[in-house]
Amino acid sequence: MQKVNGDSVYPILNMLNAKYFIMPLQGGATTPVMNPHAMGAAWMVSEVKYVDNANEEIDAIGGVNLHNVAVADKQFESVLGKSVAQDSTSTVKITSYAPNELRYDVNSKNGGVVVFSEVYYPGWTATVDGQPVEVGRVNYVLRAINIKGGSHKVVLEFRPKTIDTTEAIAYGSLVALVIAIAVSLFISYRKKK
Repeated sequence: MQKVNGDSVYPILNMLNAKYFIMPLQGGATTPVMNPHAMGAAWMVSEVKYVDNANEEIDAIGGVNLHNVAVADKQFESVLGKSVAQDSTSTVKITSYAPNELRYDVNSKNGGVVVFSEVYYPGWTATVDGQPVEVGRVNYVLRAINIKGGSHKVVLEFRPKTIDTTEAIAYGSLVALVIAIAVSLFISYRKKK
């Protein structure tokens, strides 16, 4: 895997942080091989290239170095703004991972656009140091936010209102069921006396 130019052969898998590939061996056996080109949980980019639509976005990601450039639909330009040139001191470290909550420490003297190796889906929210920021989409499928320079705590959460509504209906139905069972038992008990 180290003899292959992974950035040009499978850049999409790298941006999705595919850490291992299952390689076939003789006799039908397989072995996991570590991908040294995986880009990690998140990274900062020096440039955001805006295109007119999603089709152009997916076409453009094959022609850029995804370590340094993110491609975004113009509809996210107001969310992501312009990125700033990054240097080797810019870091993004994941500190906590749960299915509906991710936490990161971000350090960048210049600020700019942070790309997360997580699939973009409406309903995800982001905060930077406790303050809400909008989440944009880059590279056709990934989440991204714009941050100011300095050290920041970033939290991505998925808490859609539909889940709250569903839980309220479920708990309300459970209470109604318990009450119905209690009333039924009370009536049965009264009939036996």
